[in-house]
Amino acid sequence: MNKTLESKSRILVVENEEVFVELIRSVLKDYNLTVASTAENAIKHIKDVDLVITDYDFPGGGFEAIKPHLLEHDKNYIIQSSAARKDSSKNLIAIIGKHEVVHKLPKLVKDNI
Repeated sequence: MNKTLESKSRILVVENEEVFVELIRSVLKDYNLTVASTAENAIKHIKDVDLVITDYDFPGGGFEAIKPHLLEHDKNYIIQSSAARKDSSKNLIAIIGKHEVVHKLPKLVKDNI
């Protein structure tokens, strides 16, 4: 999948922390967003979207629980890695392969909302 996202693009946001959901909603307000807070809910929507923006750790097994479904449906995805995560960026990138990792900055975001 190699296409430019347009405002009508469908994006699945997999995130269980409301502060980050609201931040993503404000930044991507022109896109068609679906939000899932668990792996089970995310899996239901993966086949119907153009891009997945996902946290690494969330209820139901986290990224590892949805990764096979992302690969099965050939979906592009971006991982938001929690700043508190013990894995370094290098280790996280090795785990997920070629897709993008974006670090969340919880304190900075919470202080500025």
